[in-house]
Amino acid sequence: MTQAEKVEKLIQKGQEVLKTHRPNPHGVIGIATVDSGAFSAWQTQCLHFLESNLPSASTYVTSFRDKIKHGYPGTVQAGLGILNSVKEDLETGDVGGGDKPDYNPVPIIANLCERFHLVARQLRSRHDNRLTLDVQDEYDVQDLFHSLLHLHFADVRAEEWTPSYGGKASRMDFLLKQE
Repeated sequence: MTQAEKVEKLIQKGQEVLKTHRPNPHGVIGIATVDSGAFSAWQTQCLHFLESNLPSASTYVTSFRDKIKHGYPGTVQAGLGILNSVKEDLETGDVGGGDKPDYNPVPIIANLCERFHLVARQLRSRHDNRLTLDVQDEYDVQDLFHSLLHLHFADVRAEEWTPSYGGKASRMDFLLKQE
């Protein structure tokens, strides 16, 4: 199911919620009541979709979060308007998915590679000639580089299989899943 199809499904659920929406009486502050918790389920699903598929600082996410927390009678209508905007922008390609990071990881990785030799050299000159990791072969390089990647990336996977081509598959040393 594409992101646009998921948004369409949320829009349909929101329209069903709107049929059961019962706003608070005039002057009563709080979240509008809805039969059987459908509103809470819908808002949770919408927020989860938006936060999972769009950058957290996007206008869509912040607007939806702001409208939902106030809980005024126009909440469902406002949420539907935001979802319709997301759907339209997904279809036209004006908004990207959340599988892309909010930052560019390439300069971080390039910096690690460019300065790697300085780290390896520094490890050789320990105080009082203490034992250390001496980078002598490919596996030492992999271990040290893997450790350095954890400084900047939460999900560093070692020895991941690549897709097969021509009936053969190989493994890559590291995979930065989100990036």
